[in-house]
Amino acid sequence: MRARTLACALLALQGLGAACGGSGGEAAADAGPVFIALDRDFQAYDTWQLFEFDGESQGRVHPFGTRKVYINKLPSLGATKFGVGTIIVKEIFDKNPPSHTVYHAMVKRGGGFNASDGGAKDWEYFEIVRPDGGTPSIDWRGIAPPPGKGYGAAFGGLCNDCHGLAGANDYVQSPPLQFDGGGY
Repeated sequence: MRARTLACALLALQGLGAACGGSGGEAAADAGPVFIALDRDFQAYDTWQLFEFDGESQGRVHPFGTRKVYINKLPSLGATKFGVGTIIVKEIFDKNPPSHTVYHAMVKRGGGFNASDGGAKDWEYFEIVRPDGGTPSIDWRGIAPPPGKGYGAAFGGLCNDCHGLAGANDYVQSPPLQFDGGGY
């Protein structure tokens, strides 16, 4: 509990104290391990395992375009869930405007985070920014984008509305990361 309190205090200093509780984000003290991602956790994402695919079929909410999906660690063989601390970053090379890149991420936070109201239990969503392709940093985080940062009208523009449909795959929608026969 002391580690969680310290992490929440650090997040509060960064203006992210809301990530520690409230609005479906509060984790029960006995809900298991917790990983709270910070800017530094995204620094080398483009060196992680890479999957590329054409995301036209997933353009319902995210912008249309080619996707690169990076994951810091795949689940163990036979696993049916991603481990706490898993980070998935999706680069979307949007066609409108040309050369515009959008960076979305999911982090397996654990601790029962995002467990209420049909949420993607244990997952936290992020938008990452990379000004001029430089060092990645967190633009926003939580269970939904802040006002004015949504993904559009489809599925209400909320992360849980779409990812909640993928409960059988631990709420991960990216085709290359689908469990196949109970694990990798």
